[in-house]
Amino acid sequence: MLTAVAGLAVAAAGRRNAVSDAWIVTMTLAAGIVAIVNSGAKWNAPVRRAWRLVGLGLLCRALGALAWGVSPFAAVPDLFTAWALACRIVATLLLTAGFLAFRRKRRGVTERTKFALDAALVLCVDALFTWWLIRRAGPAHDVGPWLTTLPAQLALPGLELLCVASFVAVIARLRGRGDLAGLTLALGGFALQFIGATLAAFPSDGAGAIVALSDGIGQLLVLLGALAEFNTRPVDSHRTQRTTGATLRDALLPYAGVGAGSLMLLALVSESGNAETSIFVGASVALTLIAIARHALTVRANARHASARALVANETRFRSLVQHSSDLITIIDDADTIRYVSPAITRVFGYASTDLDGKPLRELVHPDDLVPMLDFLAQMARPGNEPATMNWRMLNAAGAWCRVENIAVNLLADPTVAGVVLTTRDVTHRVALEEQLVHRAFHDELTGLANRALFTNRVEQAILRASRDAKYTAVMFLDLDDFKEINDSLGHAAGDSLLMQGAERLRRCLRAGDTAARLGGDEFAVLIEGCRESGDEAMHVAERVSNAFARPFTLEDREAFSTASIGVAISSASETGEELLRNADLAMYLAKRRGKARIERFASHMHEEVVERLDLLADLRHAIERDELQLEYQPIVDLETRTVSGLETLVRWDHPRRGRIPPAEFIPIAEQSGLIVPIGRWVMLHACSHARHWSRSLPELLPVTVTVNLSARQLGDENLIDDVSNALRVAGLRRDQLVLELTESTLLANSEETVGILTGLKSLGVRLAIDDFGTGYSSLSYLHRFPVDVLKIDRSFVEDVASGSGGSALASAVIALGRSLGLRTVAEGIETEAQHAALATLGCRFGQGFLYSRPLPPGDVMPYLMRHGQRTGSSLVDTRVTPPSAKIVP
Repeated sequence: MLTAVAGLAVAAAGRRNAVSDAWIVTMTLAAGIVAIVNSGAKWNAPVRRAWRLVGLGLLCRALGALAWGVSPFAAVPDLFTAWALACRIVATLLLTAGFLAFRRKRRGVTERTKFALDAALVLCVDALFTWWLIRRAGPAHDVGPWLTTLPAQLALPGLELLCVASFVAVIARLRGRGDLAGLTLALGGFALQFIGATLAAFPSDGAGAIVALSDGIGQLLVLLGALAEFNTRPVDSHRTQRTTGATLRDALLPYAGVGAGSLMLLALVSESGNAETSIFVGASVALTLIAIARHALTVRANARHASARALVANETRFRSLVQHSSDLITIIDDADTIRYVSPAITRVFGYASTDLDGKPLRELVHPDDLVPMLDFLAQMARPGNEPATMNWRMLNAAGAWCRVENIAVNLLADPTVAGVVLTTRDVTHRVALEEQLVHRAFHDELTGLANRALFTNRVEQAILRASRDAKYTAVMFLDLDDFKEINDSLGHAAGDSLLMQGAERLRRCLRAGDTAARLGGDEFAVLIEGCRESGDEAMHVAERVSNAFARPFTLEDREAFSTASIGVAISSASETGEELLRNADLAMYLAKRRGKARIERFASHMHEEVVERLDLLADLRHAIERDELQLEYQPIVDLETRTVSGLETLVRWDHPRRGRIPPAEFIPIAEQSGLIVPIGRWVMLHACSHARHWSRSLPELLPVTVTVNLSARQLGDENLIDDVSNALRVAGLRRDQLVLELTESTLLANSEETVGILTGLKSLGVRLAIDDFGTGYSSLSYLHRFPVDVLKIDRSFVEDVASGSGGSALASAVIALGRSLGLRTVAEGIETEAQHAALATLGCRFGQGFLYSRPLPPGDVMPYLMRHGQRTGSSLVDTRVTPPSAKIVP
């Protein structure tokens, strides 16, 4: 179009300027040479080819300018003019091809289609504009007759404008580059030539000068731009993507073309006749269709670009997550070969990422976990499987086995992955903690033995196995004797040391496969499997354990002894694990009651006794409120006068179903359960009330004394002194009429505290008696420390007193000791006259037994006292001491 416009301008002006033609030729030739030189080794092959095409186009343009300048002076001007126009067409084609060759990569179908539509749009608009311009300016007179044809008038301007548009496209692709000065100068040169040529299309006096000036300055700017671009970095290294700008330009370009075409259509319709209206209407329709097609492609391309951007963003985000994840991401194929590992492999396991590429995963898995791991991966490789988790051990770079947790996802069907994805986490510390917690949950922390929960479970499992193998299972219960005394005297640290030493001795006595457990406190248990029905294996193990615990323990540089009481139970076909444990426990308590340091084997009657004992205990708790307890009194007589000096109180239990239960059966139960305290309180109150009643009813007799027996449990009760004082106060009994009787073993159990308690009782004014005196090994050494008033000679000494054997000597010694200490002596269990006579001869003053009377109910006591009571004023009355009294007889 520039050439056509320039030709029209020259024709209108009717003159040429040789100086301006020479300037244009020189500038254009220099720009072509610079472009050719600039296509050296500095650029890559496609860019070098582009520069050469631009250089050749500029050289061809210079030749055309030269032919145009020479044509006025040639013999055949039309020949040179035609040559000039041909060179200009070829130059335009070369420049357009060179500018388009600057793109970096091959365009897709959509891009090529968009370019074709844009080119068609530009050509259509240029054809309309050129047609309108030519019609306004009128036909040229010196361009040759062929230029007046419509194809020539439309094709040449279209190519010229396409050249300019291609150059603009190069700058648009490179607008992100910082050094666009050279390209901007070249673009300005082409634009200046276009503006000058457009203005010259209208005839005026100065048109030739304007064309010459704009064309010359434009060629200078093109030359300067080429020189500037010669020192610039390669074009391909500076392209940046500006999606937003490109999208906006692509969206506006079709509508800009439609707008321009519509404006020209309106102008032409207003000026032309009806014959030409159809031409421009057709062109307008073509522009509209092109614009619509171009807009549709733009929308589609924008959608693809948005999808591509989202995909790139997602890939970037995923890559960042994988690279910085604390978990290891591994992709393996269906043959367990590693195809990818995330960078976390270095942080977690110490390997480099490249160390494991192509390596089979099985080489890193512990041999014991290999088969389950391969089965797991084979299962996961099947289509349709959901994600699953499995743990195994994996070798790290340091050669240590790590516990890992793996989550597998089957993505073999995904072409972008094509493998099984493993998310691996090192759980070594977590597994160790879990194992430690499990061990603590089922093992004793102090000794390391199994605890009750684990032991009970193993007993149940052993019984099931024994039933299948026709074998028997044995359980051994073991309790340390005198452990409480050692723990209290030497401290808990010594007690813990004793338990740990005992546990170690227990382990050494067991067979392979036996289980030892600490059930709590100083109680241990042993599970012995594979026994015969006789249970000889279990009894042999029990004997080894008993012998091991008979040896002294070393505690804090001193020796201590703590033997073992052992109970053994052998399973039967019908017993459960809980029942077997219970039976062994019962046998162990029987060993305790029979003297400790013993082995007892469970028998069926033991359980029956325990059940009966539990029933008695349940009924005994309600015996007082149901008024089932009764008191009886056995007289204590003066051996010289055979008159009553006191009454010993006995408690009886009349059970509504069992009848009368002997004290020997329920008193031990009351002692162990603590019920002896409320029962003793009840006995004391009623005995004091009875004694007060008899004293008031028989004023002619000397007041008799009653005694209440105190057990070891009562002696340790902090309310004992208050209970005694309250009973005396409520009954209104004289204090010297009450005698409290204790066994010798009770006094010696805790002598220091016992002395204080007895002193407090003595301060109330009551009397104290020692029952069964002489049966304890240290009685004589402790007797002077206790504030007692009465010694009762045990019936075992009285039985042989009449025969003159050793029993007589012991009874004589106790009587002599009492006399020397100023204590009253009372002989128990006198049943014959010979015993009565022998004791009287030895100097014993008082006695009791069936010889004088059996225990009497309260209603029979008063008639007996009326017949055998001591009268007031009797010379035989001993006012210095109080005779023995009432107790709870075991």
